[in-house]
Amino acid sequence: MPIDESCPCPTCKGTGHVGPIHLNYGNGRGEWKVKVPCHRCGGSGIATPETLDWMARGKVLREARLASGETMGDAATRLGMIASAISAMEEGKREPSRLEQKVAAQ
Repeated sequence: MPIDESCPCPTCKGTGHVGPIHLNYGNGRGEWKVKVPCHRCGGSGIATPETLDWMARGKVLREARLASGETMGDAATRLGMIASAISAMEEGKREPSRLEQKVAAQ
């Protein structure tokens, strides 16, 4: 899918909510919430301008990694990161500047 203003939020995948999550009240008690508004899109299900930027930058990083024939595990080892962090940055779920800096330094 092209990255544009109508892209679904990568965190909630367009549903506007995440869950189930466990809320811990710090006193040994807590509760499960089945649906909680998505923290990234505010419950709209649509990617914010900031997230669209992250997604576009992550897409460039992923395409460069794939073009070089490198797996995510190989990249994680080479860059001293964990694969899940690289995945989150490539998908626009996390700000990718740390990954961009590490790639540029190589």
